[in-house]
Amino acid sequence: MNHNCIIYRKLIDSIRLVASPYSVQCEVLPDFIHLPDEILNAVEYIYVPQLLKAGILTEKQSKALKEFDDYLGTLDPEDNYNKLLENMESGDWLKELRVRALQLLDLLGEKYERPNLDGISYIKGT
Repeated sequence: MNHNCIIYRKLIDSIRLVASPYSVQCEVLPDFIHLPDEILNAVEYIYVPQLLKAGILTEKQSKALKEFDDYLGTLDPEDNYNKLLENMESGDWLKELRVRALQLLDLLGEKYERPNLDGISYIKGT
């Protein structure tokens, strides 16, 4: 598998992470991470131009990814971490985000599956 295909697979799994129910997000991510930050920063737009240039993404898909990235930047999580987790669990706070992520997967011709984060290492801070 070439480098661009690996980047694409990681991009898809990051979108799947955002689209996942709270219970799945908790299962696939280490318990020491800041879950809201991980979800809001999961999708890295920085590689999209490279994937577009390689012909892996279309202009329409690239534009949709940019819009999704811009939307992520507008979300302002609550300061109270425990309350934020409650809102994430109830589905209210991230409901629109999950819907948009599912729509984006559809546009990319991908189905929702449990995200595969095997290639990602998380380091626990002090």
